[in-house]
Amino acid sequence: MRKDIGVLDIFGRKTMGQSGIDTLIVVPWGHPAGWRQVRYTTKGISLDHCTTLPLLLKMFPRAEVFVLVLDSLVDEAPKPQSPSKCWQCYEENIEHLRYASQAKSYKELRDQLADFLSSYVKCLLGDQYKPVIHPVICPAVGRPGGKWIFRGNPRDFESIALYDLGKTILEKPFSSIVVDTTHGVNFMPSLTTRLANRLASLLLARHEHLVLAGQRGVKIYIYNADPVPLASPGQPEMSLNLIAEETHSSIQIPPVIPENLLETMEPGTQPFIELNKTYFEYAGLVASSLYYPLPLLLVHAVSQETAAKAWDVLVKAHREWETRVEILGNTVQRRLALNPDALYLLMLSVAVARRLEEKGLSYPTDTRQLAQVLPLYEAVNEAHRYIIEDELARIEKKTVRIQRILKEVDWTPLYLIYIEPNQHFSAVKKRTMIAHAGLQKEIVQVKLLENGQVLLRYNSAWENKPLQQLNSSGLLLPQYKATS
Repeated sequence: MRKDIGVLDIFGRKTMGQSGIDTLIVVPWGHPAGWRQVRYTTKGISLDHCTTLPLLLKMFPRAEVFVLVLDSLVDEAPKPQSPSKCWQCYEENIEHLRYASQAKSYKELRDQLADFLSSYVKCLLGDQYKPVIHPVICPAVGRPGGKWIFRGNPRDFESIALYDLGKTILEKPFSSIVVDTTHGVNFMPSLTTRLANRLASLLLARHEHLVLAGQRGVKIYIYNADPVPLASPGQPEMSLNLIAEETHSSIQIPPVIPENLLETMEPGTQPFIELNKTYFEYAGLVASSLYYPLPLLLVHAVSQETAAKAWDVLVKAHREWETRVEILGNTVQRRLALNPDALYLLMLSVAVARRLEEKGLSYPTDTRQLAQVLPLYEAVNEAHRYIIEDELARIEKKTVRIQRILKEVDWTPLYLIYIEPNQHFSAVKKRTMIAHAGLQKEIVQVKLLENGQVLLRYNSAWENKPLQQLNSSGLLLPQYKATS
């Protein structure tokens, strides 16, 4: 069989081959109807077009594309003085916008705008480029187009973009993220750049080989083209500049957690108590178990169909947010706000749970299985790996010495294998828990299996009420209330 050797991109890196997609392109766009025809150039490559997207696809031939636009695109644009391909494609697909302007619900408005954007991008790219295109309709604020008014939390932009992008990256292991902020407006460039780092963290949490691969992380490239002069004769030549490049090699775990995933924009009311409580039960437990080296608690946290249940919370929160948006004439009023920090943590919980589920980890778990989470913890903090490795080795060494005794009993408190002169019992303390990778001998039980493997579990107090136990020992990441 012929070996697929792949192709080289502009950096000389081998891509995943003819059928492999290894790059995620994210482009925030303002209103494209008035964009001029320009010659975009970079690294000896040039292309005449009204948008940088075809050039990006030439640079990264194995890419999947997410185009982020605002729902204010529903405002029809006037014909520019110098119509380009961007205007021609706009005119050809304008009926979608007119349908959107007559939408009876916000979901219908977003669906019609997504149909417009899909057809519009295909028109722009023609037959030469046929990547997978994902249209993402994000919330605007203010009056960007002049006619329609949009009211709501500006951070909803990041939340909706993360929700739509997250569904794909949880399934596809992109090794590179390309963000081009050239055509973004207002808050779009800054929030999309911030979004890239969160997407990279989710990729590392979900797909283990990205941590183990040669580049040990996800490459992030940020591009921005020279500004097009407002008035210049002929066709200007603009450079597409690489303004930032990094290898994102660590999973971001914030030291504080938002109290709520879904909030009302009306002060003094909070109608989603159960949903927000369920969000924190998943996000708070998983985030705390990662932020501190608590691998056994993490396996326990994700052993009860956590991925599916946490994803259900995400879907429900998104559905509540969308259905509570009202269209009143030419005003779009968002009644709820989705916290992007909370959404990220809940999506991180889904990513980690799916990864561990695929490994077949179950609770109670043995020391060899527990060692399989080492690459995950190393991607959070390299020191975590050595703390966990050392503690597992100590437990295995001690159990070998008294294996005859352990074989005669069922579950045994871990402290019994550490019997020493003047033995005393310690309360659960934050410092001790961190130093011993959450395997403090007073709260862990062991069982020696016939094959010699050492099975571990927590006592009933930690199994039944892990959040309360984390909180009382100072290991639960603190919560904060978001400001609108």
